[in-house]
Amino acid sequence: ASFAQDLQTTLEAKGVELRCLAENPVDRVWAAEQPPRPTAPVRLHPEAVAGMSAVDKLAAVRKEMKKEGAEALVVTDLMEVAYLLNLRGGDVHCTPVILAYAVVERS
Repeated sequence: ASFAQDLQTTLEAKGVELRCLAENPVDRVWAAEQPPRPTAPVRLHPEAVAGMSAVDKLAAVRKEMKKEGAEALVVTDLMEVAYLLNLRGGDVHCTPVILAYAVVERS
């Protein structure tokens, strides 16, 4: 079964309904006032500077997830995404991050 199916089954067992919406309600409210998406380039942060490859960082995170019994980790902090994936950008003024989120699955 997929992660989404497992999540839905778990939530239903707790009386919570997971519903897929055809349209994002925030987009409807924000509408024309929404600023354009950033277009700054994304670049790799060299492993020599980062100290560890993204592959090794992900392996270490997955090891911790296994210890905790977690199947997935949702990373929403922009600095954590940049660190974990060794990516840098310019989407936020004076901060070398990209507007991105990550889902790390244990497998």
